[in-house]
Formats: sequence, C-alpha cells, structure tokens
Amino acid sequence: MGTINRDMSGAWRARYRDPSGKQRSRNFPRRRDSEQFLTSVDHSKATNAYVDPALGRITLGSWVKDWRKGVVHLRTSTLARDDGYIDRYLLPTFERRRLADIDHADVRAWVAELSARGLAPATVLKAAQIMGKIMAVAVQDGRLAASPCTGLRLPHIERREMRFLTPGEVAVLAAVIDPRYRALVYLGGYGGPRIEETFGLRSTRVDLLRARVEVADTLVEVSGKLHFGPPKTRAGRRTVRLPRVE
Repeated sequence: MGTINRDMSGAWRARYRDPSGKQRSRNFPRRRDSEQFLTSVDHSKATNAYVDPALGRITLGSWVKDWRKGVVHLRTSTLARDDGYIDRYLLPTFERRRLADIDHADVRAWVAELSARGLAPATVLKAAQIMGKIMAVAVQDGRLAASPCTGLRLPHIERREMRFLTPGEVAVLAAVIDPRYRALVYLGGYGGPRIEETFGLRSTRVDLLRARVEVADTLVEVSGKLHFGPPKTRAGRRTVRLPRVE
C-alpha cells in the first residue's frame, strides 16, 4: 500500500511504487479518490495487470500512426477503407485525446453522436469496430489496462431482402448494354461474383468448353492505382458453373 499526503495546493497526493520499484505519484481532489486509486494499484500489481501510466499518455492520433505500422494482415482495399473511417470519424473527436483519458462514456457518447448525425447504422458500426481494434492493440501493448470499447452497445443493422434478376431481366440488360460488357452482365447475373472478383477474372480462368469460370483473383482501385489480390476469404476461391446462353 502506498501513502497519501496533502500538498500546499490542497490536493491529495497518492504515492506508490510500481512493479519495478520506481516511486510514482498522482494527485486527486479528494482523499477518498486517492485511497481508491491506491487500492486499484495494489490489485493490479497482485494480478499482474499493472499498466505504466506514462504509456497511456500518448494521444490517439499518435497511437494510430504506431498501430497502423503493425497492420500487415489486411488487404490494400481494406486498409484504405479503414484509413478513411479513421480520418472521417475517429480523429476529429479523439485525435488530441490521450489513450488513458478516453473512457467507456466517451466512446459511448461518440457512437451516439455519429448516429445523431444521420449516419447509416452500418457506418457507425464499422467506425466503432475500427476504434475497438485500435484500443485492443493498445491493451495488448500494455498502454491500457482495458479497452474503453468493451461492452459497447452498437446500432442494429436491418438486413434487407436481396433481389435477384429474373432470366428475362438479365437478357434485357445484356441486350441494351454496350456489347463489350455483355459477358459481364451474364457472369454477374448467373454466377454472382463480387464486382472486384468480376474485374479480376483472367482469361486463363475461363473454361468456355465446360461453361465455368474459376474465381481466384480480385481487382480493386485504391487511390488511383489498381491492385490484384486474392478473394475476400479462403472459401471465396471457387469454381462457378454458368448456364449456356443462346
């Protein structure tokens, strides 16, 4: 247990030693607050959950830059999407805030504010998920004891019923489109690949004799540059059979 003293300004100073033996202190307006803080420090040291307060003083804006350097498992298009969400929705509110100063109430109010602005539930959900990923890595890095995003209630997304074109509608669309793109209409109408899978289809993956195509690549545009890559998931690599169209 540490010690508590009152300084000349009237603040209550809680002194304690961290797990390495270094002496630290923190001021509080009330003695009760300092007592509760020392109790929490003792508990965190006993459970090996102690976090150096200095590590949490980094601003979210600076932490995002560090976090971004370690993201190596996402596709180029996904990274570009996440960067866009961070720039538009996270940084305007939290860029200058220190990680340790962002609590659950702050994040909850931020989510409510995004919803109040009329953003789609899916947009709010994705922004909150990215915030959660950033904070989760801060916990793993020892900068926070717990993520302020844990237990966050997010907007519910209503799934709309999918509409599929009838064979007649596919034929009409193929008839009026530029002949150069007619094959894309039939492929999309009967094969159902994602648009990036359609654009990434190579001639070597097309088997006209057996009326099938192999979905193995995607093509996306990010910041004016084209990027080839694998399908979104491992199961996304597949062979699609197509009906013969006269």
